[in-house]
Amino acid sequence: MINNFLKKLAILKGDKDEIITAVPLDSRRVLNSALTQLALAKGNALKAKIIIAVLKLLNFPFLYPLLFQKKIQITQNDKWGKFLLFFSNRLKTPIEQISFSIYKAPGKFVLPIFNNKTGEVLAYAKVYDKETKERGENEARALRYLNNFSFESAEPPRLIASEEIGKNLVNIISTKEGLKNFKGVTEAHLAWIKELAQKTGKRMKFEDSLFAREMDKEMEFVKSKLNEKDLELVEYFYKKAKKALQDKEFVFSFISWDFDYYEFLRHKTKNLVVDWEYAREEYPSLFDVFSLLLSERRGWLRDLKIILRNKKTAAIVGDFLREWRISKEDVYPFFLLFLIDRLLQSSQKDKETIIQFLNNARVFDYKL
Repeated sequence: MINNFLKKLAILKGDKDEIITAVPLDSRRVLNSALTQLALAKGNALKAKIIIAVLKLLNFPFLYPLLFQKKIQITQNDKWGKFLLFFSNRLKTPIEQISFSIYKAPGKFVLPIFNNKTGEVLAYAKVYDKETKERGENEARALRYLNNFSFESAEPPRLIASEEIGKNLVNIISTKEGLKNFKGVTEAHLAWIKELAQKTGKRMKFEDSLFAREMDKEMEFVKSKLNEKDLELVEYFYKKAKKALQDKEFVFSFISWDFDYYEFLRHKTKNLVVDWEYAREEYPSLFDVFSLLLSERRGWLRDLKIILRNKKTAAIVGDFLREWRISKEDVYPFFLLFLIDRLLQSSQKDKETIIQFLNNARVFDYKL
């Protein structure tokens, strides 16, 4: 028989009505594991990692009333309790033996799930609302597809379950103990992109690719999202890029699409590649290269020279051009399409930055 009161969590950010970050208070060991996972989720956010490190140093149960004055109790009747029951059933673990944290992310909640005795992280759950349900469904499809391949350089998580709970879609995804963040782009990142393209990609003419057809559809949708001046600019570069790539063959493969270096996690046995919500099939493999390199920089849209003329990034891009037999002159058209493809998924600030970049590109007629 399950007690009405199931769990107690400390709210680190937000309040009972709008939780942004909360961690379980089952024991010192569980809290330490929860804080470790929170630091992992913060990626390159130094300030947040410092605060988490301080909390770990002060992780003594007798200090909890002072450290965590805002708390929430999870019951079997609230939505968090229903999620906990779902986790218990799908992980085949008694409900009294598991705990979870709560992190609010754009369009979803992320819930690391723990063994509440040992602190071991058992899995990750992602909870999507009706507005972002499509992203969760896309990640579930992507992970099922990737499960058909055996990778050497790294591996994606395994999809444990994907079901609708009330108005939410909940994905439970495997993870590993001992994961760590990379501090920037490494050879391991590059090896993964190459292997993913090798295992899932094929060479074909640009106009025959699914990508070309999807971009045509996307441009129709973009028309309703941009003002007349910006739309004219985007259409100008879209037509220019398509014309430059017409009748040429390239590698199109399964890609992450939003491949930030901190979403590639280090492990002593095999690295883990997380976050497949925006994954695309039969897309330019170069898109993951662009995404990876730009994730390491700030102000990344100032000038395309940042990618191709910076000593480090130029060497990386050149290596992929040789790997996939792409001429240097074709990189610029692909980068333009990369930016246009980002318009619909970007924040308003990033959209303005992309438009500004395209304006500059038109004025100065950038050439590589």
